[in-house]
Amino acid sequence: MHISVIGAGHVGLVQAIGLVELGHHVTLTDTEQDKVEILQLGRSPMFESDIEKYLRSGLDSGRLNIQVADPTLVASTELVFVCVATPQREDGSTNLDAVIGVLSGIKPHLVEGTVVVLKSTVPPLTSDKLAPMLPAGVHLAANPEFLAEGSAVADFLRPSRIVIGHDSPEVLARLRRAYDGIDAPILEMDAVSAELAKYGANAYLASRVTFTNAMADLSDAFEANVEDVLRGIGSDPRIGNSFMRPGPGFGGSCFEKDIRSLVSVADEYDCDTDILSSVLSSNENHMGLIVDRILAWLPDPRASRVAVWGLAYKAGTDDVRCSPSLAIATELAEKGVSVVCHDPVVRDHWDPIFADPIEAVRNADALFVGTEWPEYKTVDLAAVKAAMRGTHVLDGRNILDVDRAKAAGLRYSGIGRR
Repeated sequence: MHISVIGAGHVGLVQAIGLVELGHHVTLTDTEQDKVEILQLGRSPMFESDIEKYLRSGLDSGRLNIQVADPTLVASTELVFVCVATPQREDGSTNLDAVIGVLSGIKPHLVEGTVVVLKSTVPPLTSDKLAPMLPAGVHLAANPEFLAEGSAVADFLRPSRIVIGHDSPEVLARLRRAYDGIDAPILEMDAVSAELAKYGANAYLASRVTFTNAMADLSDAFEANVEDVLRGIGSDPRIGNSFMRPGPGFGGSCFEKDIRSLVSVADEYDCDTDILSSVLSSNENHMGLIVDRILAWLPDPRASRVAVWGLAYKAGTDDVRCSPSLAIATELAEKGVSVVCHDPVVRDHWDPIFADPIEAVRNADALFVGTEWPEYKTVDLAAVKAAMRGTHVLDGRNILDVDRAKAAGLRYSGIGRR
């Protein structure tokens, strides 16, 4: 098939190279010329496992064409995937200006029978509201993404499911053809159900994270071991162990934004979303408890230095959007603490940021591990102790070896980890 993908961000780039891997001819466009030029060289502007390998493979095959945004290019394609950003407004609602701008721009160039697919995360009923913008004979479908940063390419090629929202057999058949070659169930439904499924999945995963951290806080209070507690809970087949690892809180570009958006649109229909609002407040409170624990170790915050290992919101990505580690570092700095950081892939967003984790802890009164980078598991903890001025370590990801930390002379604390 000949397919257009509009928007070369995390979702659009993975969508494009994934479709090329399935044998299709894809034109990927973006409004940012600098980004396009980098991609044309086979380099990715973001850190993501395997993405450059598939990007270069697509370019070498001749089936991937990357250009600066040009609405006329959609005239020769059977499918147009819209993968532009849908940021959050101050009131929590979703800003659809980029999506509407794309549809307005390509409208004069769409031919009858073309299927426009909303891959961008949009609130329920968006497809129904925007469909009248398109010419007669052009269809609008919802096909939300379920990619996890750090494993996005693998998630595209080996997904747990593919959700397609539309009620036309012809449209559904064309989207099935686009994903032919992927061994995963295809769930067909109407567009609004597909849109709500995306929001519901992210809201539920965020709820699992906050529940897990609540169990960790209770484990600290009762001097229980959260790892044993979660093993006892997750062994129930109705519950399972997925997304049940204690940490500093959830982050990333999706969870908070999507929950706030869902709450905002639900308010328009007088739906009770207290459970979703409590997920957000619980996440913020949990991060606040971590800050308080660190401050309690510092007799004078303004004369203290804290090292933070990890700024990305999780390992495997350089994304710091809504990063709990970055939020905790920022709050400590606002309390007057001198905060220094290390991250193996994030090179900015903090000053100073060190290239070596041992250098980051030099003369630090405390260390906070905020991202579960595997490199931190193998750091020489005796060297950490020798470099630090203090001895306190708060392992926000429970990845350090407790016995090794104690043997090194460090005062170790985890999240719910006795």
